Amino acid sequence: MNPLYFNLRLLATQLMAVLITATSKASPPTVSAAAAVCAEQLSSCSCRLTDGQFIDLSPLQSTPGPAFNYKAADGYTYQFNPCLPFQCGSGQTDAAVCQEMLRIIYTYTDFGAQKSAKFGIDPTNSQLYLRYLSGDSTRTTTVNLVCDKNSAESSVSTQGASGNQLTMDLRSRYACPTATDGSNGGGMSGGDVLLIIFFCLVTVYLLAGILFNRYSRQRSGLQMVPNLEFWMSLPGLAADGAVFTFLELKRLLAGRCRRGGGESYDSI
Repeated sequence: MNPLYFNLRLLATQLMAVLITATSKASPPTVSAAAAVCAEQLSSCSCRLTDGQFIDLSPLQSTPGPAFNYKAADGYTYQFNPCLPFQCGSGQTDAAVCQEMLRIIYTYTDFGAQKSAKFGIDPTNSQLYLRYLSGDSTRTTTVNLVCDKNSAESSVSTQGASGNQLTMDLRSRYACPTATDGSNGGGMSGGDVLLIIFFCLVTVYLLAGILFNRYSRQRSGLQMVPNLEFWMSLPGLAADGAVFTFLELKRLLAGRCRRGGGESYDSI
């Protein structure tokens, strides 16, 4: 087998493995919300899970007013807003969940204060949830966090309250665990992947050129490097570009200073 063909084929295989690894790191896989327990609650709508991933509902928050309004079968409209409080009627100003009913006039019932939010997990089905307690501690709301990675829009649903107990389902891609808590960008960005691809292509160019010059042109030493003259002149070209940029900036600044000085002299 031709040594040049064999080496190029081996190089291409190795580079494909590097690109596949980089892509998988740039888009870390997520697991279902039921796979881990909240180890540390970071806010009223975010927590760090025991597996090191995060639940962060902050993209769903709304202000002013709630993010979700759902008309249930019991005739009530249930309002829900993660992260940020809203006003439930004229009383509760720290509401996370509010029950609304129109009977001649609107009536509102507090079903959960934002400050009472607590993550938990149902031991019967390993379902992660957010639980709220009303301001007077008489009513509770359990919001099941249903992970749906394919949902374009988030939604809530409920059959209505049973006495002082309310259960809601929040179906959203933000109910899925992620590698970061949303406060900073973890992992590799698209720019990182582009840089990896760029340097991989440069490496392919150099190694393929070296192999070609070595086996086809019988060159050795530095003469195996493709376009050697360009690479040797590159530092000088970079220095010339830096000097040119510096001189242009200096010229522009000097011109502005002269114009400013002339105006001051004329005014005198």
